[in-house]
Amino acid sequence: MMAKRAIAKRAKPLPQRGCNESVCVTFLLFARSGNGTGTQSARCRFTEAMVLMLSVKHGQSTYQLTKSEDAGLSVLMQDIEELTGVPVRYQKLICQGKVLDTAATLKALKVKNGSKLMLMTSGSQTQGQVAVQQVIKDKAAAAKQRGEDFRQKQNKCSKTNQTPAVNLQARASRWAAVGIASLRDEHLTNLPEELWPIGASIRVADFGSNKLTSVSAQLSAFSALQRLRLCHNHLTEEGIPWPALAAMPQLVVLALDHNRSALHQLVSLSDSLGSLTNLQKLSCSHNAVARLPGVIGRLTHLHHLDLRCNSIAELPQELSACQALVELDAAHNQLSALPSQLCALHSLKTLMLDSNRLTSVPPEIFSDCTSLFTLSLHDNPITAAALRDLKGFTEFDIRRKGKYSKQMDMHVMTPSNGFDEGADAAQWQAWAPR
Repeated sequence: MMAKRAIAKRAKPLPQRGCNESVCVTFLLFARSGNGTGTQSARCRFTEAMVLMLSVKHGQSTYQLTKSEDAGLSVLMQDIEELTGVPVRYQKLICQGKVLDTAATLKALKVKNGSKLMLMTSGSQTQGQVAVQQVIKDKAAAAKQRGEDFRQKQNKCSKTNQTPAVNLQARASRWAAVGIASLRDEHLTNLPEELWPIGASIRVADFGSNKLTSVSAQLSAFSALQRLRLCHNHLTEEGIPWPALAAMPQLVVLALDHNRSALHQLVSLSDSLGSLTNLQKLSCSHNAVARLPGVIGRLTHLHHLDLRCNSIAELPQELSACQALVELDAAHNQLSALPSQLCALHSLKTLMLDSNRLTSVPPEIFSDCTSLFTLSLHDNPITAAALRDLKGFTEFDIRRKGKYSKQMDMHVMTPSNGFDEGADAAQWQAWAPR
């Protein structure tokens, strides 16, 4: 008998979709057999490990893949994540009105040829995430308005026959007098030469919301600079003048957020970052940074570190040397584990880790980080029940309640959109009744 075989065809890539979408999964078996001897034995062997053809339909796109009936449902969900981009933690498979157990095999779940499964997806957001997005929208609207105001001023200048160079020279004089240089929202691709002669007088510089792909090394002329904002540009690691920044002994705030575009992305931070030893606040959110250099441990005065919305897979253990760190935000990354050395951060008060891949937390963080009272782990494959079982959680819970009990009506240990332990009350809290 001709050997039975499974044929898999893969369709075009699935476009990303929003929340609360359904995917119809159809199981089909394609087998071909011929006439001849040995039919019964071949049939028995095939029944022992039946190979199913999975047809995953999503909108107008369709994927097909093969899967053994002995495979676990969790394996199937991982394959669906690769095909659809929907993380396993956002998947909920339903067959004939029943939610399938992720720990069981397809055979144990009695999934038969031609069975149809429904994949429910959800990307529900916490109140904090919604609030952050609203703040971003408000800032974008304010930036747009400032741009309109600036263009109107330029039009007035052109009517009075005042050239942009003369206008910039006048502005440079004012910047030198007040110590603040602002060239925000001016569509600049390079910083103007008028800046460098007044560099020693500037304490605060805002070059955000432009089109900068690189910053001149002449930035070292800003020897007294304390705060530098380079957000919303098109900077890469090579475009940032790290040696010039290292020559600024008074620099305490560095903002590199939103340097991500179709052609230019900030994917890494230079080891020269370790030279900024007086830095107190580093903001590098909404980029494509995949690795945090170990030299960050040299920033012993750092008390705020914002790494939200990057692609960081692990935090360096050297981060534990940042003894002054008060707030660490690493939400929306790809963290699957935390280094136990973080327990040395005795000044840490706030730790934001939402939307990662964490399945556990080192218990030492609860027992040794004695200042910690805010820990957020929503949208991770870990539940509030698992956190409560960790050593030291009771002491942390006392600190947490003492901090927030005076600020809000508590809904402790309930699947609420408000105050909770910092993790989802259940793995599928997104489908809990509201």
